[in-house]
Amino acid sequence: MKITKIFLALSFLFAVSTANAGELTVTGSMEASYTSETDRTTGNPLGMDRELKFSGSTELDNGITVSVMQDTNDNLGYGNSKITFGGVAGLVDIYVGTDGSELDAIDDITPNAYEEANALSGTYKDVGGLANEMGIGVKFEVPFLGTVKAQHIPNVDGTKNADNAASGSTDANGSGNELVVITPLGGLPVVGDVLDGFTLTAGYAEEEMSQAANTTDRYEGTVALTGAFGNFKFGYQKEVIDEG
Repeated sequence: MKITKIFLALSFLFAVSTANAGELTVTGSMEASYTSETDRTTGNPLGMDRELKFSGSTELDNGITVSVMQDTNDNLGYGNSKITFGGVAGLVDIYVGTDGSELDAIDDITPNAYEEANALSGTYKDVGGLANEMGIGVKFEVPFLGTVKAQHIPNVDGTKNADNAASGSTDANGSGNELVVITPLGGLPVVGDVLDGFTLTAGYAEEEMSQAANTTDRYEGTVALTGAFGNFKFGYQKEVIDEG
């Protein structure tokens, strides 16, 4: 009910304002790989990753910015999509859709030369279980604390609905929530000069596994400390997962 009221309020807010001319950009990437495995027979070792991303933005008369994003998967089918209203009330960004998740975006932010360290392990369990869900999120700045991002998924069923449609979930899944805080330590009072260049990132997520079965919820958490001295970058990160 609360989310419905938010949508109605946003619809009214944007309906009474007109938009200026915007622009659409298309970006993409292609990557080829050769994989050789010593512990089993390798068939065709060649692989390729190809992606396209369409992005558009404009500004309403009331100063609110509107940006849209649609990307593709390897088969050039629809992937993630998101609509973001920036600077609502001059304080907060509000988005609807999916583009990974707030926690998935920080699953491994330690420095790397090619891939994340966890991508090279076949047994590693990663945070970001809500990455393929469609939700509503917010982003805002807090003095000293830094950037705060939060997302709510009404029903965790992996469905990306088209417009004027709702998923017919049959697995009795519940809702999910995420919270990420990114704090540049150089902005802290007293100790800021000493810690300049360091960033503390913390993330938390909870997922209601079932509203019918007698199961516990899934919880995920991660904390990372990253920094740099000149061209030398470093980082340490810890993740904890309770699968429920």
